[in-house]
Amino acid sequence: MFSFLTPKHYIFLQAGLGNQLYMLAYTNYLKEEGYTNIKMISLPQKNNQGDTKDRTKRSLLTELPKMLGIKFQYLPHRYVYSFLLRLPKLPLYKILWSKIVKLDLEPAKEWAVFHPIAAEALFNIHIGYYQACQYISEKFKQQVRDAIINIVPNNTTYTINKNDVAVHIRRGDFFTNGNENIYSRIEVSYYLRALALLSNKIKIEKVYIFSDDFKAILEDVDKIKELYSIELVEGQSVLEDFAMLQKFSNFAIGNSTFAWWGAMLAKSTNVIVPKTPWKIEMKDMTPYPKNWILIENKKNTFNDESKLLSFSFNSLL
Repeated sequence: MFSFLTPKHYIFLQAGLGNQLYMLAYTNYLKEEGYTNIKMISLPQKNNQGDTKDRTKRSLLTELPKMLGIKFQYLPHRYVYSFLLRLPKLPLYKILWSKIVKLDLEPAKEWAVFHPIAAEALFNIHIGYYQACQYISEKFKQQVRDAIINIVPNNTTYTINKNDVAVHIRRGDFFTNGNENIYSRIEVSYYLRALALLSNKIKIEKVYIFSDDFKAILEDVDKIKELYSIELVEGQSVLEDFAMLQKFSNFAIGNSTFAWWGAMLAKSTNVIVPKTPWKIEMKDMTPYPKNWILIENKKNTFNDESKLLSFSFNSLL
């Protein structure tokens, strides 16, 4: 009778495909926990949506929420987002306004930590990356697999065998605009150790190398090529790469959420990932499924709060 009094939840959609999938998984988690009136929102987009071959873009794939049965809409103006971030600064926010409009902002250094849902207000705005694996259900993963099959044409020219390995080397904007203070640089020595470990488990036939910036990894590729037969996966769109990753059983991947999701959706046998994907010390983080193999990468912790600004949600203003 008074449906306008039913709590509403709005989850902000942003960043690249890997991060978008985490946000979609979190939205689905809310639905599975019994929350209703859920909708995803995003900043207005002009020429930055849909599939692309431009690796410098982080396009918004708005067809995914719709295919997963999740409502989606753009904010009327980016100033609305600015206003939402400033809600806690309003006079009497904690006492009064938070009971009406609540900003559920993920803590800056806990994007891979599971947080139970807090108390509801009438309007609940969720902003975060939600990279804890507890938010991801098997049912959701199957829904994403089905959606990708429907979106991406199966026209790849590559033939993947069970003893082939997918290597994903992320560079690009990980090391610009202050992001170098956040992300660990996963060196070629890590990939060589990961491949050596896989060699003890399988007879590696070919190593397929994926990257968002092949020019930046030329020396890395040469070192891998000295020991293994390789194939560079170039010329495909983002979604074509993503669909192809799901055909592998064996992975040696870095700190790219794009690659993590490719491995999570695959029928994977062996997945090797870096033990320290970020320079941020994060207690109780759970970004990986329990059966993945963690090996050491370059240790480099970082605690300077002032340099986290490039990763904060305020950077989108």
